[in-house]
Formats: sequence, structure tokens, C-alpha cells
Amino acid sequence: MVARAIAGYLWSAGLFDEHGSAARGQRLYAGLGCASCHHPGRGAPELARGLRRGEALPFCIYFAVAVWNHGPAMLEDMRSKRMAWPELTHRELADLGAYLRGGAAPAQP
Repeated sequence: MVARAIAGYLWSAGLFDEHGSAARGQRLYAGLGCASCHHPGRGAPELARGLRRGEALPFCIYFAVAVWNHGPAMLEDMRSKRMAWPELTHRELADLGAYLRGGAAPAQP
């Protein structure tokens, strides 16, 4: 029931139809410091591998599932590093998805 409600909300917000800019997504990824934890080769999860598995899903759904499953640990890790939890607009989420699904290598921190 909860998953249905979340999917319904995301659908009604128009997030499934959102097409982002990979260039803006790359700047966002670098600016938020995502690469400090999510860069392959540093022991953190490889985002690209997970995105390939979720390729059939709209990015907003893949992202919501990832945050649902890993958000508490991510929040704790971010607190220990004195990092703020990112708040993304639907446009920024679409841009981030376009960048991450585009296959470009994540920017180095």
C-alpha cells in the first residue's frame, strides 16, 4: 500500500515525464559532493551498476527505492562527515538522472 501511494504521488507530480539535462546533472553531482561517497573504486556502491539493473524503471522510482533502502545509513554517514542532506527539486532529480544514466564517469571530488 505504501509503495502504491508513493508511486501515485510521483506520477501525479509529473516526475515520470521529466527529461533532464546531463550537463546540469553533472554540475549538481559535483556541487553536492556526491562523488565523495558514490565514486567507484572508493569502496562505496557503484551507482552505474545499480542504474543498469533499474534501467526499466523511471529514475525517480529507482532513486526513491535507493533512498528508502539506504537513506538511514547514508544520513548517518553524512552526519559523521558534517554534510547536509541534499534537497532536490524535481528538475534537479531529472537532471541527476540524465547524468547518471548517461554513462559519464562521475566527477572526482
